[in-house]
This record gives sequence, C-alpha cells and structure tokens, in this order.
Amino acid sequence: MTLREAHAGERLMAFIADLMLWISLVLLLDYACALVLMIEAPTWRAIPGLVLLWHLLWAWIYWTWPLLWPMQASLGQWMVGLQVVDAVSGERLHLRQATRRFVWQLLGQLALGYGAWPLLRRQKLTRYDRQSGSKVVLAASRVAIDQVDR
Repeated sequence: MTLREAHAGERLMAFIADLMLWISLVLLLDYACALVLMIEAPTWRAIPGLVLLWHLLWAWIYWTWPLLWPMQASLGQWMVGLQVVDAVSGERLHLRQATRRFVWQLLGQLALGYGAWPLLRRQKLTRYDRQSGSKVVLAASRVAIDQVDR
C-alpha cells in the first residue's frame, strides 16, 4: 500500500481543529489549576515561569504523545483522517523524533507561524516535517475511502 501525502488543505483543516481543541483544553486545565492553587497552594501562583512550564508540559503531551500511539496523529489530524509517519520508512515516529517535531513546530509558531507557511503556499512539507524527518499521510482507512471515491 502506498502512502499518499496529505494535501495542504487537509493539513490546514487538521491544524484548525487541533488549535480549537488545544485552546479548549488549555482553558479547562487553567481553570482546574487555578482552583487547586487557590485552595491548596496560593503561594505557588507567585513563582515566575510556573504557568509557562505548565503550558509547555501540556503542549508537549498534546502534540507529541498521540504521534506515538496507534492512531499516529494529533486529535485534529485523526478527525481529518491523517497520520504522521517517518519520512523514510513510513513507520511510527520514535519519541525523540516526535519531540523534535514538536520543538520545531513550537519554534515555527512563535516566529509568527513561519513553520506552517508552506501549507498556505500549498506545499505539502513544512519546516518541522523536514527537520524531524516526518511526513503527514492519509490514514489507511482514509486511503480505502479515497480509492472508492475515484
């Protein structure tokens, strides 16, 4: 079975879905964290960088760990029917590779979305894909549907 790379539009839809899910998750976690800190440890709120570290930890968990699971995709990518695989072998990413992808993706987003600009220019490969040696393809179930539609 050949792996068809995801089109820029499919990746953009998955990114928007992930962004909405991520913002919802952050708001929920921030609310829960604020309640716990107000009740249990009000002095922790004064520690600089604790909130940033908290958000980085959850971002790493949200954007990295699903790539290692059998679905091999973030929740938004999974909803669209995409998977992230190793660019050479087509196999599941390793933790180091998925973390490298997350770091490059984060740096690209901090640079005003520089890492995702290729998607807006209709290119399939982003900078963080090149740096981590990954690519986004259609999931096996989606390939079967794609072939029936033709």
